Amino acid sequence: MIMAKSSGFKFAVNTNALRNSLKPAEIAVLVKKAGYHGIEWGLPSLDDSPACIKEMGQVAQDQGLEIPAYINAGQLWKTDVIRKWSDMVAAVGGKKLRVGQPWVSFGFDQSVHQRDSFNTLYKLMRDGMEKLVPLYKEYGIQYVVEIHMGGVATSAATAWTLAQGLDPAAVGFIYDPANTICEGFFRPRSSVEMLGRHLSYVHVKNLVLEEDNTQPDPTPTVARKRFRWKSVGLTEGMLDWAEVMFALKVTGWNGWLSMEEFSIKKPLEELTARRRFIEDCIAAVPGQSSPPYAQNND
Repeated sequence: MIMAKSSGFKFAVNTNALRNSLKPAEIAVLVKKAGYHGIEWGLPSLDDSPACIKEMGQVAQDQGLEIPAYINAGQLWKTDVIRKWSDMVAAVGGKKLRVGQPWVSFGFDQSVHQRDSFNTLYKLMRDGMEKLVPLYKEYGIQYVVEIHMGGVATSAATAWTLAQGLDPAAVGFIYDPANTICEGFFRPRSSVEMLGRHLSYVHVKNLVLEEDNTQPDPTPTVARKRFRWKSVGLTEGMLDWAEVMFALKVTGWNGWLSMEEFSIKKPLEELTARRRFIEDCIAAVPGQSSPPYAQNND
């Protein structure tokens, strides 16, 4: 099979949607058939991971696939826990490990139960990131945090402030532009430019907002509409993937694009179609800006 590749970008599959229904070997075969280059392996619990991480590496190797990252590790400020994850990942040659950030409330329903202030959680995260730098020097692993709604790092701007003065080889971010539609949105080009060398890789999905009044309401006496975010196809959501791919191309970034939150009813068909759509976006958008330029700053 001829593997797909567009302008230096590589395509991976995030396995969180698959790991409860398919075995690692089956996932690797699926990813290969869909024309991808690698697997972003979702690890189970710390106790269960040592028994399966070697198998993950072997089945990926059998299919000629790379492993851009392992995900689902512990909270980044708990150094002893991160060390245990690092021992395991380094033993199989892993180079990137996604770690957990402090979580803040996502919406009013959660805010009424939030104990700590944002400032307290921000400091917890920054202090924890500083502790990751010596671990990188010891293990050679880049520790990555996903830009995610409901976390401390919800935007590229917040990520930029958190990363100031830290080695980007040690600490990076997963840019998930669909997550920023929910919270922390900056235009994709601005986000990519702000993240700079701290942009580790990109998650690919799309979301829409739909009305949802099914959850308990902390204000039952007040009539108000409530909404939730729903994962949909890449062409059906609120995020413009052509704009995202332009942002990546115009800044010269061309690393890993990892597909997540896809339907598992027909995963081969959907993963293939999603990859082809992103390839079409890559081919359609220019690699540089062109005149006439915006005049607002002249």
